[in-house]
Amino acid sequence: MLTKQQRQLITYKKIRIYERTYKLPVLKNSKLKAVQKKIKERRRLIKEGVRYYQLWGIIKLKREIGQEKIFQESQLLIKDYTQIINFLENYKDSYQKFLLKLTDDLKKLFIQKHLEIKNLDRERKTLEIKNSKNPQILEELNREKEENLKALLL
Repeated sequence: MLTKQQRQLITYKKIRIYERTYKLPVLKNSKLKAVQKKIKERRRLIKEGVRYYQLWGIIKLKREIGQEKIFQESQLLIKDYTQIINFLENYKDSYQKFLLKLTDDLKKLFIQKHLEIKNLDRERKTLEIKNSKNPQILEELNREKEENLKALLL
């Protein structure tokens, strides 16, 4: 079961393929970028040991942080990395589900279209047999056969 925070990281884009709508999982989103930004800031803070502040939005001040704060930031960094790893695993699972559903639907569509064309071809053959003495109808049936082949290829 996904946590609320993990569900928020996964976003979906609706796409249409052969008149069916699917939800495609999207990797890039603003919430993921925010987590990445937090990781970058925590890494910088741990590495430099200095926290920057802005006074009235103009003056940039810095203050060194102690070992305890570095340890706390390290723990938070580990949680952030764990969150990213969980997100990527969930994204991978969501994408696999999307691909499996798409594959199944395309197989069903192919089978359906194949059966439709097979039935049309069977009907055309019976009409050819019935109208074997009428060249106009035979010519029309041959044209229909070519159209069916084109439809099969498309």
